[in-house]
Amino acid sequence: MKIQRKQGNETLLERKKTVFLCSRMEPDAVRVAVEKWLDGLSPDVDCVMCGSHSQMERVVFERLLKDKIPAILVLAEALYDRWDAPIEAALREGRLLIITHCDDNVHSVSSRSAFDRNLLMLSLAENIVVGFCKKGGNLERVLVGFDNVTYLFVQQEKPKRKTVLGNISRHAESNGNSLNGNGLWSKSGSFENGNITIEVNGFGKETYLKIIQKDESSPNGSLGERLTFSRSEFASFYHAIKQIKDTFNASEESHDSVIIKSDSGDVTIDFIPDDNCGTWVFTQSKVLVNKALHRHTIKLQTTDFLAFYELLSSAASYWRL
Repeated sequence: MKIQRKQGNETLLERKKTVFLCSRMEPDAVRVAVEKWLDGLSPDVDCVMCGSHSQMERVVFERLLKDKIPAILVLAEALYDRWDAPIEAALREGRLLIITHCDDNVHSVSSRSAFDRNLLMLSLAENIVVGFCKKGGNLERVLVGFDNVTYLFVQQEKPKRKTVLGNISRHAESNGNSLNGNGLWSKSGSFENGNITIEVNGFGKETYLKIIQKDESSPNGSLGERLTFSRSEFASFYHAIKQIKDTFNASEESHDSVIIKSDSGDVTIDFIPDDNCGTWVFTQSKVLVNKALHRHTIKLQTTDFLAFYELLSSAASYWRL
């Protein structure tokens, strides 16, 4: 993804930049958190990059113009022939740059161009501020792999009802094994190293799966450690786990590393012997478009391996693998 067209003060690209993003359907309480963040910005220190796709992004951009905070507006369509007076004034005064990854033939915003626009902003920014991220939405997906993220508002999840997974020795939690209106299926388990949740998000070609681990030390609102897969990538991962389940003998105290190639990030499966039957380490690594290395690691005690496999099996069954 690269800049195709630009207008305004190009030196703003050389400054330390913060990108602001927000899902289009945000709760009312988000506005208060965003306004508080805006109050702390300074024209001498900050440079904010944003789009104008969601209502809250438009609110932020208008406030940046009003407070004369240096800004970079990133479009998901071609540059306009003319601008409103506040934008024209900001361009004349050198406190605004407008860029787009689209050529002159793109005259409307699509879900694809908006997704690519967000990816471009993330690749250019040093810091990421998210007003609100809707679970299962495109914004959540584009943020996968970026760790320098501050969430201004995190919606509390409803308590989950505890159930028992078959003959598994540990308790697991489930929120229904079904899709809600956001295209989200999920199932959770409680393990020695923290809770693990498997989520399937979206529809059709945009569908992807996340395996998320959180423990008591995870900060409030943290996304936790997570592995991300497309359908075919998850099939390869699931097959590797099944092979380990069928062949591994804990008394051997060793296991060769397994590497699963994936466009979402290669996954390495390692076994570390210890006094408690050993620990399994799943690490996903990927070099992002900004050349930064994204790495997430999930750890699992050998005694929890069967329960983990059963969680994966539930997702595989849902996805008809």
